[in-house]
Amino acid sequence: LVLVHAQDHLMTSMLARELVAELIELHEKVQ
Repeated sequence: LVLVHAQDHLMTSMLARELVAELIELHEKVQ
């Protein structure tokens, strides 16, 4: 259960990082 939770947390943080990178890229295009 703990392993699954850790894996899920890792996936979530990876997705969040990609989302942030996309937002930064979009923000730079706008300016």
